[in-house]
Amino acid sequence: MADIWIVSLFEPTPVDNTRPMRYMGVAEAAIQAGHHVTHFSCSFRHSTKVQRFDRTEQILVREGYDLIFVHARAYRKNISTERLKSHADFTRNLSQLVEGRPKPDAVLVALPPLSHAEFLVKWGKENQVPVIVDIIDP
Repeated sequence: MADIWIVSLFEPTPVDNTRPMRYMGVAEAAIQAGHHVTHFSCSFRHSTKVQRFDRTEQILVREGYDLIFVHARAYRKNISTERLKSHADFTRNLSQLVEGRPKPDAVLVALPPLSHAEFLVKWGKENQVPVIVDIIDP
């Protein structure tokens, strides 16, 4: 059994009451294969511009599937300095979270944004954890 982290800011999560997309499918396949998944997402939902939680929140979706909403500030416009600040919040708060956790066997991280992917690649090298970067917007 492997411990896998999935990190994606923009995809819907199981609590969003929407159809499964890329990372929910990857998580489900990994769980069905007997692995444990921790999915890190953002407290702010990009597609609806709504804050899911006002702080970092962890939810047990089901056995073998944890969902962590890393807090980041809201923004109104996709092209804005507020969005860049939100991404910086996410990366800063994510970095604090991962430092206190047991290391996973692998990390799958969505790009964009660059800030958290860059952090995780560096963290993975330092901690000898393979990091797979999935470029979703080439």
